[in-house]
Amino acid sequence: MVVHLSLLAALACSASTEDDHAKAGDAAADHFGDVASETGIGDGGDDRSRVDSVSGSDAPALDIARDSSEDRAEDRAVSDSSGTADDRSEVGPPGAADSSVLDGDSSVDRGDANQADNAADRPGDNGADNSGGNAGDANSDGRDAGSRKPSGVFGGGPFYNDAATVMPIMRASGFTTMVLWSIHVRTNGDLVLNDVPLFSNGSYIGSDAAWPGKVATLKTAPTSVTRVEFSVGAGGTTDFESIESLIGSQGAGPTSILYKNFAALKAAIPVTDAVNFDDESNYDVASTVAFSVMLGDLGYKVTLCPYTNSTFWTSVFNQTNGQRPGLVDRILLQVYAGGAANNPATWSGYFGGLQVEAGLWSRHASNCATGDAPSSVRTKMTNWRSSITGGWMWLLDDMLACDAQYPLEDYAAAINEALNP
Repeated sequence: MVVHLSLLAALACSASTEDDHAKAGDAAADHFGDVASETGIGDGGDDRSRVDSVSGSDAPALDIARDSSEDRAEDRAVSDSSGTADDRSEVGPPGAADSSVLDGDSSVDRGDANQADNAADRPGDNGADNSGGNAGDANSDGRDAGSRKPSGVFGGGPFYNDAATVMPIMRASGFTTMVLWSIHVRTNGDLVLNDVPLFSNGSYIGSDAAWPGKVATLKTAPTSVTRVEFSVGAGGTTDFESIESLIGSQGAGPTSILYKNFAALKAAIPVTDAVNFDDESNYDVASTVAFSVMLGDLGYKVTLCPYTNSTFWTSVFNQTNGQRPGLVDRILLQVYAGGAANNPATWSGYFGGLQVEAGLWSRHASNCATGDAPSSVRTKMTNWRSSITGGWMWLLDDMLACDAQYPLEDYAAAINEALNP
């Protein structure tokens, strides 16, 4: 999963095979595709798919999307009073990718900041857990107090570049889990969100001093959001290689730079519940387990985002939870691009009774003609209902670009209603 912040992380848990990874860079969501282009940019890798860089007219402005959906307004009255193989990195068939990329600015212009209110909260029918104060009702496993199966979404550039507009939209979306993609770990331990430096030497250094507070608003009632995660890694990046090297030289204790920077992230953005792992290249069990335990000691949960190499992921799960029971509490399986051939029922048998959450790629690419529409998401999630414990979408950047034709609230409703009939 690699993507310029502005690129949008279309590469999030970028499910991809090695060949897919190569394609990812071009594809908007190639969890690592952007990484290649990022190498000259400072962090070298994480804009999985450059979702932020709009590909011309193929990325409809959100305000147009909102205008075209006025007829659906009555269904989506927002109660917000405040106004294959699984390689995400391969964003899709060759050549289809660049149109899935969204420019940070156009990605969320939905008419005006008020669209957050007309965004589409569908409180009554989307099963979205959107009851006024649900943000604080989440149980330790991320489910809400009513044991509803969660619905999540990975997003890149818009979460930072258009935070003031996007956060209200997501609060009203019906999705319960936000995964901010993707944190890159530099060789010196600095944490970079796509191309934006965030933490260094145990301090927040982001260019937007108010951004941590903007992230916190995701859980401000009324909201459907009950869980916030940061994803580390992406296809085509070397983040987990950096983690292994740093742990090898400094360990993972309080004096290590990894500990200091992730402690700083937790302190700056305390609403963060978990760190998601999207390792698609290093696959070192020992350092990954040490990293997981460190995060657990800092108060995070850990989630895994596999698309292949089940032996590695099951080893990390078993060894981590052997030391810290329940620390790894979610498995976000990529069932698209490089992971399109994955069977959620099969993967749900790998983790000691913990079922996976299945992820699909939204409509994207030229004319939004590639990927799953809300109707197909509903069908697939319904078919998988008995073997999964949640569902999620890749990628917010693409959904915002295709919102006029396929409203993002419809994706949330498709998952919520299919898994919580």
